[in-house]
Amino acid sequence: MEELPLIRIKNVSRNYHFGIVNIRAVTEVTLDIMKKDFLVIAGPSGSGKTTLLNIIGLLDKQSSGEIWLDGENVTHRNLHSLHGHRRDEIGYIFQTFNLIPVLSVYENVEYPLILKKVPRNERRDLVELTLAKVGLGHRKRHRPNELSGGERQRVSIARAVVKSPRIVLADEPTANLDSNTGGEVLELMAELNRTQGVTFVFSSHDPAVIERSSRLVRLKDGTIVP
Repeated sequence: MEELPLIRIKNVSRNYHFGIVNIRAVTEVTLDIMKKDFLVIAGPSGSGKTTLLNIIGLLDKQSSGEIWLDGENVTHRNLHSLHGHRRDEIGYIFQTFNLIPVLSVYENVEYPLILKKVPRNERRDLVELTLAKVGLGHRKRHRPNELSGGERQRVSIARAVVKSPRIVLADEPTANLDSNTGGEVLELMAELNRTQGVTFVFSSHDPAVIERSSRLVRLKDGTIVP
């Protein structure tokens, strides 16, 4: 039997309206995301990368086109009704980290498990294991403002993968890091892809990220180009 895509988007467009002005950020994009992909959506600023990533991640609603999750057509479901999919099946990594400043490293990584109502003992084991994987077990009591940029991005990765999502979306994950630190973070994600089978989809214009991709999709003016 042919393997179904984790996520399929078909002829998807996204328009934004500002008064009488209509801006089309994404135009007629069709894309399948398969299990264990290490896929990069590449393009210059303004090409529609983040918009497309947000549609794939169910953070934004397409203006037209179809969305399929594991073979289920969810095109006409609103974003609120897809909350369970976002909570349980999709992890997010942001270029600005988006950590909760008043929580420790441990508590930031634990938070998605609390939302899933995972029992306390199981949460503890999962958080400890995940922090060890990203090399931050010794920093678990620190708060985000006590960490370097690379360490904060490692916390973001741990938070994204601790709940064992089907797919992790990373929006410009190396943009705020120097090249050495960015390389270390990228290698960590590649290792999780290789050893744990975590599916990653990136938006990036970083050549180092593009070079590591197993699949590359290039966007220009909201459209896939060769």
